[in-house]
Amino acid sequence: MVAATGPLAVEIDFPKTWRNHRTVSITQLVPAPVGEDPFGRRHLNPGRVIEEDADKDEQYEIDKILGRRTNFKHGRPILEYLIKWKGYRNQWNSYVLRPSLLQNASDLVYDYDTKNPVDDKEPKPKKPRKVRKALVAEEEWGRKLRKSLRLTSS
Repeated sequence: MVAATGPLAVEIDFPKTWRNHRTVSITQLVPAPVGEDPFGRRHLNPGRVIEEDADKDEQYEIDKILGRRTNFKHGRPILEYLIKWKGYRNQWNSYVLRPSLLQNASDLVYDYDTKNPVDDKEPKPKKPRKVRKALVAEEEWGRKLRKSLRLTSS
């Protein structure tokens, strides 16, 4: 809670990813349960705490490259690599774009690419579902029209 904005409303500092209004009625708030979680949920370990140096840019060390995938952005293929970070568990593995890897870890990318060559068949972006349905409907309509024209011309 940040501040009480009135007798029945409070202002809460939500994470930026949440799309909630900051001001909330107190009727929507429930006190936190005392003791263990009544639903039996496990509490996640936040991991190790790293002290940050404001002057230093943080760089993480790559343990190994686990995989590769092709994504599409604006219809163009983008190659991404699945990275295992040194000193972190598998839950922190993440996909990193090829150009950013080539800046600092080009030797790892080269080694991975030689061991696992890229397929000649590059996946193509699919047309949006609505467009596919419209094309199928248009094609079917054209067939019916041609068939009816053949019947009327005879």
